[in-house]
Amino acid sequence: MLKSISLLICLSIFTLSLKAQDTTQFRLVKLKKTADYALAEPKIKNISEYLLNTPIKKDEMNRLDATQFLLKWMEGTPDHTYSFHSRISQITKDNIDLMGVYLAAMVKFSLEYKDESADLKVLQLNTLKTLLTYVANPENGVKSNTELKKMKELASKGLLEKYIK
Repeated sequence: MLKSISLLICLSIFTLSLKAQDTTQFRLVKLKKTADYALAEPKIKNISEYLLNTPIKKDEMNRLDATQFLLKWMEGTPDHTYSFHSRISQITKDNIDLMGVYLAAMVKFSLEYKDESADLKVLQLNTLKTLLTYVANPENGVKSNTELKKMKELASKGLLEKYIK
């Protein structure tokens, strides 16, 4: 009995350490040359998915590091162009975690739909849709604010396009 409990504890610790490595592997990625950015795309997509699938207050340091790395990649990639929605500061209300979700949504869409994301309005619309999906999940722990409520209301009426104009 004691052996099986010890084995279970060891297996749990091992599993947790593997998960932690998965979310921090980006630290090993170097972004120095132009070619590095394209090579990093699979890791960038994983980082985006991690941010979009992790509640705001879980793994806060990993989320912050992931967000910073994502932003660094976005600023340097020659293959994608990113422009922030004019109301992003009102949407996130200086919430770096929510900003990370916004960035992750934008990057994920641009990597999955390269041609469509060349249209800035399409990119922004799909970014906001993904952000709203994240915010709507109560497990993610996002507190709504006035701007998010406006977006939700327009989205519920099928008018989210008006928000990005």
